Parts: sequence; C-alpha cells; structure tokens
Amino acid sequence: MSSIKPSVKKSWSKTRNAAVLALVSLNMAMLPSVAFAAVPTQIAPSTQPASGDYLSLFKGFAKDGVDVIALVLAAGALLVFGTMLVTEIAEQRKAPKFDWGRVGALFGLVSISAVGIMYFINDAIAVIT
Repeated sequence: MSSIKPSVKKSWSKTRNAAVLALVSLNMAMLPSVAFAAVPTQIAPSTQPASGDYLSLFKGFAKDGVDVIALVLAAGALLVFGTMLVTEIAEQRKAPKFDWGRVGALFGLVSISAVGIMYFINDAIAVIT
C-alpha cells in the first residue's frame, strides 16, 4: 500500500465511506417494513370485559395474574415436598436399618399437604373469579 499515492488513498477512502453510508441508508429504509410486521391479536382476560371498559380489563388481567402466581407457588410447594420425601428416602438408605415408618409418615404428610394445596388453590381461583 505504500506505493499508492496519497490522493488515490484519500479518494478510495471517500468511495468506501460513501458505499458504507449507502448500505446503512438502505438498511434503515428497509427497517420500517420489519418494524410494522403483523402482530398477534390481544387475548382478552378471562372476565371478558365490554369494549372500552379499561378498568374491567385491568381487573381481569390482574385476576389472571394472581391465578398464575398462585399456581406457580403451589407448584413450588409441591416441588419442596417432593424434595423432602426424596431426601428422607436417601437418608434412610444410608442408615444401618431402613425405617419404613418415617418414610411412610412423611409420604402421608406430603400427600395430604398436596391434596390440601390443590383444594385451596382451586377454591381461591373460584373466589377470585
């Protein structure tokens, strides 16, 4: 490159800058067509409010959000209970004598708790609705 005259280098640099500017401009011109793509329609909340009733719309989305949060917390509680049961079985396997009484009692407690959680979540969702 050292054999190229400085005026040619400057001219080539201007041409390259113009080409980059043209490509950037072309990309920017094509950008709005991508930005205005077809978006999916909004799903109404489970309360089905009337058109234009934004307060009821917000209440419906809040109710649906509370339902989802309650179900996630219930699923987390079930995972914790399952982890407790698996941990107890692992501890009993390491013990010199496997105690089925402790495992059975914990299994019963986990089962009753799981049924209770599902019952109360179902009632809570019915009350919120």
